[in-house]
Amino acid sequence: MPCLHIMNLQLPYCFCFFLLLKLPFSTNGQAYTNVSLGSSLTAASGDLPWTSPSGDFAFGFQQVGDAGYLLAIWFIKIPERIIVWSADRNKLVQRGSTVQLTADGQLVLKDQSGTRIWTSLYLGGRGAAYGAMLDTGNFMLAGQAGANLWQSFDEPTDTLLPTQNLKSGAELIAPYLEKNYSDGRFKLILQSDRNLVMYTTTYPLTTSNFAYFLTQSSVGSEYQLIFNQSGYMYLVASNGTILNRVLSNSGPLQDLYLRATIDYDGVFRQYVYPKTASGGKRWAMNWTTLSNSIPSNICLAIMYSAGSGACDDERKGCKKTFISQDCDHPSQEIDSFEIRDMLNTNFPFADYEFFGSVGEDWCRQSCLSDCYFDVSTFKDGQSWKKRGPLLNGVTDPSIGDKALMKVRKDNRTEELAQKKTAKKSDRSLGGFDEEVGRGAFGPVYKGVLGGEDKQIIAVKKLEKMAGEGKTEFKTEVKVIGRTNHKNLVQLVGFYNEGQHRLLVYEYMSSGSLSNYIFGDSRPNWHRRMQIAFGQSNLPLPDLYDFVALRNVDFPSSDSEHLQNHNEEHCRKAW
Repeated sequence: MPCLHIMNLQLPYCFCFFLLLKLPFSTNGQAYTNVSLGSSLTAASGDLPWTSPSGDFAFGFQQVGDAGYLLAIWFIKIPERIIVWSADRNKLVQRGSTVQLTADGQLVLKDQSGTRIWTSLYLGGRGAAYGAMLDTGNFMLAGQAGANLWQSFDEPTDTLLPTQNLKSGAELIAPYLEKNYSDGRFKLILQSDRNLVMYTTTYPLTTSNFAYFLTQSSVGSEYQLIFNQSGYMYLVASNGTILNRVLSNSGPLQDLYLRATIDYDGVFRQYVYPKTASGGKRWAMNWTTLSNSIPSNICLAIMYSAGSGACDDERKGCKKTFISQDCDHPSQEIDSFEIRDMLNTNFPFADYEFFGSVGEDWCRQSCLSDCYFDVSTFKDGQSWKKRGPLLNGVTDPSIGDKALMKVRKDNRTEELAQKKTAKKSDRSLGGFDEEVGRGAFGPVYKGVLGGEDKQIIAVKKLEKMAGEGKTEFKTEVKVIGRTNHKNLVQLVGFYNEGQHRLLVYEYMSSGSLSNYIFGDSRPNWHRRMQIAFGQSNLPLPDLYDFVALRNVDFPSSDSEHLQNHNEEHCRKAW
């Protein structure tokens, strides 16, 4: 009898082994067609991607807008081909780039010039015998005996799929934007201390900054984050004990695609999509977010004294659309501003002044006369004044504070600030609005200096140099100052503030030389040459005469510094 019992066990196992030899290789019950050594794909060449047997997933080049291509895995049957994995997503490749399963069993990505961008890594240095795209969304490389040498599931980007586990030390990094897949500002990591933690990162690096979610798991054996086919996600110890339930579903998920993604806004969400139209009777035919997400309110979870916040403009915050109050004469501008209310709103950690036992009307009036003030939060007779930059603004019913924000009534834009600066320069030059000419860099105006002599001047506005910095402009002034000539007008000074670049010259009451040479009553060429040569026909030393520059400051790093000498001595020393 014992022998019969043994034979009854052995025969079925032999039969199963025979079936495994006849069928394609299988992992987790997923059949697939092998990708043989030497197989390759080329970006934008029309090559078909390597697909899973069911056709649910594809491995190949996915175009990212007009920027380039990612070597990626994506859902191929649905219109919105969501990427669930990519190789080195910070380096888009261009048309003509290739991926190849090389003869020595490595998966290698090269750009269009043949430079290696990325290579699959696996333990032991053994080359794979073949690769395959599984129905789970996992691309794997296997050895001759079927051993799993490398798999995409072990190198996740921002998404987990059912049956994919997150091991200790592994992390998910949010994309920068919804359609920009490069590393963003948030990550989820299973730490070696067995805590599942979500951090903001010190962008553009991925080093951890502030933790805004953690599981607070107890110390014990090695952990893994399990995401099973039923949509449950939990931390489990090496002995199989479930320690912490992270996400749970709200019903049956048959005939649905399922994924869990840390999105660009720092929220870890579960999504479902019907595989068929019949499955869409309960679910809309698009990616639907399940109710359980981490954190439940990102705006309340991240309230730190640094960063631009997760709830507003993508990554760069927003800037004022009006001119700030003039701190030189704040009382004169009170009537130009008003206070607008924002209920249940706060801007944490931007406080610079606190008042207790005050009324809201007092707070409003105090804020209008304070030029440093941007917003105040008011609650129960307490006022916290804040000034920019305002960080991590949040609106939520649980806050209860009323934010009083100061804005300019007519909502004037930055353009008026430029006009205001221009008016200052206008006043310093005695006013100039009479255009007397136009050169290659901009218009030339007639003006009057505000001194006792009321010197008439020509102000050249360098519009095409507005983008240059102050250092570059000073260099231009130095060059102009050294290009001195008896028959050239003198450079009186300059104005260099903000985006405004002005050169101030002696006024040419007789007009410019070009007017005589190229004016309406043009002289013949012989006469033009006589005029031009006559203006420059001077003894050589006179070419190095001096021009006095007003309001010109050169740094103290000059090679020679002279003190206690009059102007004439300086001219001779030169």
